Amino acid sequence: MNYQCQHCGQFIMGKAYRVTSEEAGVRLLDMTVCYYCFVDAQRLGLHTEEILARESPATARYQQSFT
Repeated sequence: MNYQCQHCGQFIMGKAYRVTSEEAGVRLLDMTVCYYCFVDAQRLGLHTEEILARESPATARYQQSFT
Protein backbone atom coordinates (compact mmCIF):
# COMPACT_ATOMS: atom_id res chain seq x y z
CA MET A 1 0.00 0.00 0.00
CA ASN A 2 1.23 3.46 -0.86
CA TYR A 3 -0.57 6.04 1.23
CA GLN A 4 0.25 9.47 2.53
CA CYS A 5 -0.91 10.36 6.03
CA GLN A 6 -3.74 12.88 5.73
CA HIS A 7 -2.85 14.34 9.12
CA CYS A 8 0.95 14.81 9.19
CA GLY A 9 1.75 14.33 5.49
CA GLN A 10 4.32 11.54 5.94
CA PHE A 11 4.36 8.61 3.51
CA ILE A 12 3.02 5.43 5.10
CA MET A 13 5.43 2.56 4.50
CA GLY A 14 3.70 -0.08 6.63
CA LYS A 15 0.14 -0.42 7.79
CA ALA A 16 -2.34 2.37 7.16
CA TYR A 17 -5.19 3.26 9.49
CA ARG A 18 -8.56 4.98 9.13
CA VAL A 19 -9.77 7.55 11.66
CA THR A 20 -13.45 8.47 11.61
CA SER A 21 -15.81 10.61 13.62
CA GLU A 22 -19.60 10.89 13.32
CA GLU A 23 -22.16 13.09 14.99
CA ALA A 24 -25.91 12.51 14.61
CA GLY A 25 -25.24 10.19 11.67
CA VAL A 26 -23.14 12.77 9.80
CA ARG A 27 -19.54 11.78 9.09
CA LEU A 28 -17.35 14.68 10.18
CA LEU A 29 -13.94 13.05 9.79
CA ASP A 30 -12.64 10.25 7.57
CA MET A 31 -8.84 10.20 7.22
CA THR A 32 -6.12 7.73 6.25
CA VAL A 33 -3.29 8.11 8.76
CA CYS A 34 0.08 6.67 9.80
CA TYR A 35 0.68 4.65 12.96
CA TYR A 36 1.70 7.66 15.09
CA CYS A 37 -1.38 9.67 14.13
CA PHE A 38 -3.46 6.51 14.71
CA VAL A 39 -2.15 6.31 18.28
CA ASP A 40 -2.93 10.01 18.83
CA ALA A 41 -6.46 9.52 17.48
CA GLN A 42 -7.02 6.57 19.84
CA ARG A 43 -5.79 8.68 22.75
CA LEU A 44 -8.36 11.34 21.78
CA GLY A 45 -11.13 8.72 21.72
CA LEU A 46 -11.80 8.76 17.97
CA HIS A 47 -12.90 5.64 16.12
CA THR A 48 -9.86 3.96 14.53
CA GLU A 49 -9.33 0.85 12.42
CA GLU A 50 -6.58 -0.77 10.39
CA ILE A 51 -7.01 -0.62 6.62
CA LEU A 52 -6.71 -4.14 5.28
CA ALA A 53 -5.18 -4.66 1.83
CA ARG A 54 -7.51 -6.30 -0.64
CA GLU A 55 -6.42 -9.15 -2.83
CA SER A 56 -5.69 -8.05 -6.37
CA PRO A 57 -8.29 -9.32 -8.88
CA ALA A 58 -5.59 -11.31 -10.70
CA THR A 59 -4.66 -13.15 -7.51
CA ALA A 60 -8.29 -13.95 -6.74
CA ARG A 61 -8.88 -15.28 -10.28
CA TYR A 62 -5.74 -17.39 -10.08
CA GLN A 63 -6.82 -18.99 -6.79
CA GLN A 64 -10.36 -19.67 -8.04
CA SER A 65 -9.16 -21.48 -11.13
CA PHE A 66 -7.33 -24.09 -9.01
CA THR A 67 -9.94 -24.68 -6.31
